Amino acid sequence: KKRLDALEQYMQKEGLMPSKGAAPEHNVAALSEIKLSGFVTASYFYDTSNPPNQTPPGYLWNRTMNSFWLNKVKLTLESPEVDRDKWDAGYKASFIFGQDAPIVDTGGEAQGMEPIREAYVQLNIPIGTGLDVKLGQLISLLNFESGDGGAVNPNFSQGNQWYFTGNGPSTGLQLGYQFDEVFSTKVRVQNGMYAGSVDNNSFKTVMGSFGITPDNKTSINLIGFGGRENGAAGDWLKGGSLIASRQVCE
Repeated sequence: KKRLDALEQYMQKEGLMPSKGAAPEHNVAALSEIKLSGFVTASYFYDTSNPPNQTPPGYLWNRTMNSFWLNKVKLTLESPEVDRDKWDAGYKASFIFGQDAPIVDTGGEAQGMEPIREAYVQLNIPIGTGLDVKLGQLISLLNFESGDGGAVNPNFSQGNQWYFTGNGPSTGLQLGYQFDEVFSTKVRVQNGMYAGSVDNNSFKTVMGSFGITPDNKTSINLIGFGGRENGAAGDWLKGGSLIASRQVCE
């Protein structure tokens, strides 16, 4: 007991553990706090055109008419927001189960965990307002709709166009920087546009966005992407997008 007491006094003196009665201190909040959130969506679907094989054309989610469906069960684990004024770290992991999971969870089975929707580690580098670094499976910058089915934004996705006008999550590295209250930018290097968690060729895709928020009701994003994604041929797949919104009243 004397030896343990002496060791404890030495560690307190060196700052390796708090003094008796003092609250423990954590340099990185991600190591001591965790936020748990999620949602469940369910639906009933009926097509008055009575499609053949009970399968409605043009629908990505509800694939069988006259049926009740458990669409999504989402679970998110994340650390507190990183501190922009110092070196700080965090993480986020989201999982979606249910009928829609194969569409919005991209390539999770190749990573040994099929329900992965989004999962990354995050690091803040205290340069200027804070350089935000994320590494892992990231939601696309292209899609206005989140794919979470109305739980994150007002649009409840139904059609195939949700997938074909954007792309699913992909594994990569992203750098983000907030210049001021109006201008921000994100630059990402990832496995192909549609490769998901595992790349299918020797090239990578670069994706970036420039955000403008002139006031709290207006949002503008200019997005561009490009990469040589056609296997050995190495043809370029590139394009751009403008996503903007305006809240017209309170």
